[in-house]
This record gives sequence, structure tokens and C-alpha cells, in this order.
Amino acid sequence: MDAAKNLVTSAIDTGYRESGLLTTAKRHMVVIRSSLKLDAPIARLDPTNHKFYLFVDLSYLHLLVTLSNQKFDENLRKIKELYKTFEDHLFTGIGKGEDIINKRCAKETGKPWENKEERRERKRREGLARQIGLRKSGTLSDGNDGDVSTVDDESQGLDNA
Repeated sequence: MDAAKNLVTSAIDTGYRESGLLTTAKRHMVVIRSSLKLDAPIARLDPTNHKFYLFVDLSYLHLLVTLSNQKFDENLRKIKELYKTFEDHLFTGIGKGEDIINKRCAKETGKPWENKEERRERKRREGLARQIGLRKSGTLSDGNDGDVSTVDDESQGLDNA
């Protein structure tokens, strides 16, 4: 519960004034909400012909798009600031997120965590090594009239696989 209170305090201090703590019988949830918004009626829909009719001219519509983009930029800045606050004040002493994932993964599986590209490369190497093993054992044919070929490890991009 203290950790949740710290998250809410950090969020409010960063500018997320509508943030709070939602408590149910089973769990506590931190709610972080932004108050950035832009409301402006710009058109109406005619229900008979399903066409939109603008209330505003195109220059005002352009202004609204510009203001909306500024709000998106401000929101992104606030998200980055909140994230930095979390890193600086709440997660000190426990390592970065990636370190935590690596330690947990290593503890559970005995292997370090790997990203998508690393996993793809490892799977490719394992598949080629398995294919080489099958060809050498005579189980896998290379398609040349039943002849079993041996494959050079270097030609398949395998070094010490």
C-alpha cells in the first residue's frame, strides 16, 4: 500500500492531478489520469443523409489541429517526466527494469532474458544445427536423389553452434 501511495504522490507532483488510488476487496490499483483535453464542437451530422456540416471554417479547424498537436506534445513531455520521476525516486537501489527482468528470467529458467532479435537469431542457429545433425546422421535428405549431404558449419553462418 505504501508503494501505491508513493506512485500516486509522484503522479500528482508531476502534474497528473486527477490521479488516485482505487481500492477493492481484492486489490489496490493506482489510477494515473491526465486532464489535458480539447473540446470544441466543429460539425453536426445530418441523420437523413449522413453528411457532416461544419460549424467552423477551415482556418479554425487548422487552429484546433495545431492546438491538439501541442496537447499531444505536452502529454508526451509529462509522461517522460513521470517516468523519470519513477526511475529517480521510486526504483532506486533495485536496478533498471531490464536488470530486474534479466534476474527474474535467469532465476526461473536458468537462462538470461533475450529480446526478439536475439531469440530469432538463437532459434535460427539451433534450427541449422539440428538440420546439420540430421543430415550427418542420415535422417535428413538434401533432396539430391536420396543422397545425404553434410553441410559446412561456416557456410550456414554457424560458429561453434
